[in-house]
Order: sequence, then structure tokens, then C-alpha cells
Amino acid sequence: MKISKLLKIVASVTLVLLVLVGSSVYYLNISFRQERRAVSRSEKLRTLGREMLATVNELSSLVYKYVQTSDKKYSNKYLKIINETKKREEILKKFKAADIPQEELDLIHEAVNKSERIIRYEKGAIAAVDSGNISAAKRKLYNSYYSRRKESFKETLNEFQIKLKQRTENIKESAQRQATFSLSMTGFLILIVAIVIVVTFIVLYNTITTPINKAVEFADEIANGNLNSSPLEVQGRGEIAELSRSLNQMKNNLKKTITRILDLNKDLSSYRSDINEVDKKVTNAFDFIKDVEQGNEETATAVDEISLSIKEIAKGTEKLSIKAEDISDLEEETFKLVKETHDKINSGTELVSDAVNIMEELDRSVSKVDKISEEMMTIADETNLLSLDGAIELADSSIENSSHGFASVADDIKDLADESMESAKEVKGIVQEVKQVTNLAINIMISSDESNQNIEDVFREIQNLSNALLTKVEKVTSVTEEQVASTEEISASTEEISAASEEVSSRADEMYENAQNLKGIISQVVEVNKKLQKEFKAQAKKSEKQLEEINLES
Repeated sequence: MKISKLLKIVASVTLVLLVLVGSSVYYLNISFRQERRAVSRSEKLRTLGREMLATVNELSSLVYKYVQTSDKKYSNKYLKIINETKKREEILKKFKAADIPQEELDLIHEAVNKSERIIRYEKGAIAAVDSGNISAAKRKLYNSYYSRRKESFKETLNEFQIKLKQRTENIKESAQRQATFSLSMTGFLILIVAIVIVVTFIVLYNTITTPINKAVEFADEIANGNLNSSPLEVQGRGEIAELSRSLNQMKNNLKKTITRILDLNKDLSSYRSDINEVDKKVTNAFDFIKDVEQGNEETATAVDEISLSIKEIAKGTEKLSIKAEDISDLEEETFKLVKETHDKINSGTELVSDAVNIMEELDRSVSKVDKISEEMMTIADETNLLSLDGAIELADSSIENSSHGFASVADDIKDLADESMESAKEVKGIVQEVKQVTNLAINIMISSDESNQNIEDVFREIQNLSNALLTKVEKVTSVTEEQVASTEEISASTEEISAASEEVSSRADEMYENAQNLKGIISQVVEVNKKLQKEFKAQAKKSEKQLEEINLES
């Protein structure tokens, strides 16, 4: 699998996991809010019930005092409380606004109706006292009917409180289960993110760092002139595999090129020996022509020898030209391959830069998860404070059984808040570990310490070696072109010699008469031969220079 594709997959998986973590925290926040709303509504309803009970008890106390003392201040206060107390519809409206179940709302209806009947009964006792019939008023207040009415009212109100408590506990348990699930899911997802990051770091290290270090060592050996080293191992079809194949091919082509250049130098040395021999023959022929008077037959023989020697030079020069053209073609192919390798190395550098950017983006995502953990801890603190407030308010409750139930609810909420705080701390710890792993991966990609080599430095070193190798190949190509041009000049000189030889041969019959002319022609042959020797020497020096350029780093 290509590294770019692997990085895209890892980035996509990490993004999905982070979205799931955000969703889990969102639902966890919703669970806490539901629990807080349930506790808040329960506290408001409990306060309303407590106020109703307190009002009924206060009115009963005022009626008893008025019947016993006939003091108008008690009856006036009683009527004042009745007038100031909210009407039945307003009380019911307030309970309906709390969005309580119909069963609980029916109990409130019943309690309100019973309280109104108690008030009407108490108003009858007040009216009896006002009319002077105190005994009738006492009979109303001190009989079992009145007591049963009050007990029935309290029982209805207590039943409402019990149902309210049960419903609140159910809501709390549901929210607690959802919160526990959300916390577990959040921790699990963060653990998965950490595993993905660690696995990605290991895979990148094995697929990039190790092969690239081997490629750097291989390139150093080539730059130092060692072309007999073992080839790089090629695995897979990714960018690193393509780079390894290109480096192996480049080494093989350079080795072939140098071998051909060495063979060409051997041929040049051989041809130089032949030219020296021809030079001796030409010199002997020149001396022989001085004694041309000895006979036309000897002159013709010498001319034939010169002609044959020149033809041999022409054939050798032609072969030399063909080999020079082959070397030029090979140099062009090698240059093209080195150029392609150079482009692939640049692509590898860009790929490492992309990997660094993705790891930095991953580090920013982990920072976001850290912020989410902070928010979870804040939510847990708020829930803990809410449970403490509820416990303080419960201390003032006048309904003993209901207060005990709500105290249990407050304790459970506090336990849940403590558990949420511990889970949030664990999640924050996991996030810190993930962040350390992410920072380690970024340091591997881009190290801030100049003494440590990172992947980006490795690619930069390979790029520098590739640039140096490209420059050397360009120089080799330039020298080869000069060699081809020199070979063409040699070929042209050989053609001149051949033409001169043919001219000498065609005039063999007139050798004696044109002895002076032949002497001049032979002089030209000698000069051209010397020129050819110089050009071969220059060619040999250029070949040596070419080898020095290739082995410059050795």
C-alpha cells in the first residue's frame, strides 16, 4: 500500500473516532442536564408541596387559637392568609408547568380539593365563634371528621411526594446509566485513537525510516564510486519501493556506462598503437620515395602499403565512431533515468511534508479531545455542587419520609459526580498519553534537535546526493558529446588521408615523373598522421577526465 493512501486512511479513521468522541461527550452532557433538570423540578415540586402543608397547618393553628381565645387578630390573620394564598387554578397551573405525569397531577388535584374542604370547615368554626356559639365551633374542630380530613390531606400529599421521589430516582438511574455508558464509550474511543496513533507511528517508522536509511547508505556507496554493492531490497509497490527500483537501475546503468568507457579506452590505446605503426610505415615510405629512382615497381609497392594502412585506420576510426555514438545514447538513457529518480525523490520529500502536516493536524485534534475532558470535569464539578445544594435544602424539609428519599437521591448524584470526575481524570490521562505519542511522532518527522536526524533530513540528504549525481551525469554527458565530436574530426581526417592515398594510387604509373608531387603528398600524410596522434592523445585524456568525474567522491 502506498504511504499517501495509508495516511489518508489513518486521517479518516482518526477523524471518525474524534467525531464519535465528541458525540459521546455531547450525550454525556445531555445525561447530566437531564439529571439536573429532574432534581431541580423535583425540588420545586417538593417546595410547593411543603408550602401547601405549611399553609394548611398554619391555618389550622390560627383557627384553634381563635376558638380558644375569641381574639379577632387570629381570625383576621387567617382570612388574610386565605386572601394572599394563590388560588386553586394558579397552584394547579404551576404544577402543570412542571410537566409532571397525569397520575401525580391527579394527586395534586385531590390534595387541593381536600385543602379547600378543610378551609371551608374551618371557616364554619370561625363563623360559629363570631356568632357566639363557641361550643359548636369546638365540636367542629375537636371531632374525628376534622382530624380525618387533615390526615387524608397529608396522606395524599405524602403519596405525591413518594411518587415524585420514585420518578426522580428512575430518571436519575436512567441518566446515570446513560452517563456511565457515555463515559465508558468516550474512554474506549480515546483508547482506540491512541492505538491508531501508535500503530500508525510504528508502520510509518518501518515503511519509511528503515528503508530510507538503507537507501541513503546505498546512495553514499554509489557517490563514493562503489558500484559492486548489493542491490536494495524491493518490497511492495509504494513510493519507497519505486525509489529503491530507480536507485538499483541507476547503479546498473552507471556500471554499464563505465564498463563501456573502459572498453573504449582500451580500443583507443590499441588504435593509437596502430597509428604509431602506420606512422613508422609512412616515415619509411617517405624515405623510400627519396630513392624513388630505384624503380617504379618499388614505388607502387610502397604506395600500396600506405593505401592498405590508411584503409585500416579508416576501418578503426569507423568502429570508434560507432562506439562513441553508442556511449552517447547510453549516456542519454542514464541521464533520463537519473532525472526520473531525482523527480521521485522530490515527490518523496513532498510526501514526508504531507505526513508531517497530518501528524500536526492529529496533534491539534488530540488537543480538542483534551478540552472535551476539561469540559467533562467541569460538568462533574457542577453536578457535585448541585448535589450539595440539594442536601442543604433537604435539611430544612418538614416532610420526614420525603426528605429521607431526596437525601438518598442527592447522595447518589454526588456519587455519580465523583465517579464522573474520576472517569474524566482517567480520560484526561489517556489524552495526555496520546498527546505524548503524537509529539513523539512529530519529533520523528521533524526534530527540533539539530543533533538528531529525522525523516525530513534523510529525504533532504537523498535529494542533495541526487542533485550531485545529476550534476556528474550532466558532466559525463558533456564529455561524451565532446568525445563524439572528436571522433567525427578523426573520421574526417581519415577521409582526407584516404583521398590522398587514392590520388597517389591513381597516379602510380606517373610516379617517376611526379616524384616531387608525391613527396609533397606524403608530407601531408605525415602531418595528418601527427594530427591524428594528437587527437587520439586528447581523446585518451578526455576519457581519463570522464572517469575522474565519475569517481570524484571516492
